[in-house]
Amino acid sequence: YQPHRFPRDSVVYTGTHDNNTLVGWYRTLSQADREKSIVYLNNARTPESERPWDFITRAMTSVANTCIVPMADYLCLDGDARMNTPAVPEGNWQWRMAPGAFDDALVDRIRALTEVSERAAGN
Repeated sequence: YQPHRFPRDSVVYTGTHDNNTLVGWYRTLSQADREKSIVYLNNARTPESERPWDFITRAMTSVANTCIVPMADYLCLDGDARMNTPAVPEGNWQWRMAPGAFDDALVDRIRALTEVSERAAGN
């Protein structure tokens, strides 16, 4: 599952509606897996609150034709923003983005990453 091994004709995603958010997932990693991700992403100096963006950036800059990033990952939200837990009959589809969460700073950040990774329209 390492991005440098993805085929071009593939889809990369940081998450789907059926799995935890990046933050929620990262918090469940073993120490050994966290250390591997830190080496792979070269982000030992990145504050933990910003590490989801390292995963997002790696996905966006992969060779996969399509990249999907759920809004909860762009917002660096924890597992409380998870959309669905398969086989759990209650409590799903409750998360809603807070008003104002998708602000101009986030728009600019996503736009800049989309452009530098050549995923913007017209590239």
